[in-house]
Amino acid sequence: MKNEIKKEFYIRLLLITIFGIAMGLLEAIVVVYLRMIPAVKEYYILPWAPHFPSELLFTEQIREASTIVMLAAFALLIGKKWWEKLAVFLWVFAIWDIFYYVSLYFLISWPSSILEMDVVFLIPIQWYVPVLSAIVVMIGFLMSSFYIFKKKCKLS
Repeated sequence: MKNEIKKEFYIRLLLITIFGIAMGLLEAIVVVYLRMIPAVKEYYILPWAPHFPSELLFTEQIREASTIVMLAAFALLIGKKWWEKLAVFLWVFAIWDIFYYVSLYFLISWPSSILEMDVVFLIPIQWYVPVLSAIVVMIGFLMSSFYIFKKKCKLS
């Protein structure tokens, strides 16, 4: 019985991970296309943009908020109890963000270093940090999520 529960857990975690990877790839593709728009290209100088074009800033903020809403809705649909919803959200958020950077690297060879600066969020203001910082936070999300799953699902 316990092996069946563990097997089901790992299958679900794999599917959640695949969803996060797909979202990260999709987000990276959107950013690649964004960087081709003349109004953005003029300001979006790699590795970071000191002034995102004001005519697109609100649209970008809505895109970013929509992504978070999608991740939260996914977690609410997948999780059964509040702790599982939280763990799923942290897990899929981390996978999405990590694979966003992995995808950008494979699509446009950026970032060339994990020490490059990036705009990690535009809500409520533009947050600039090294890519490494974002990755460290996401590893923390993964560890927190797995800890919740391990304690609550008694995976030991």
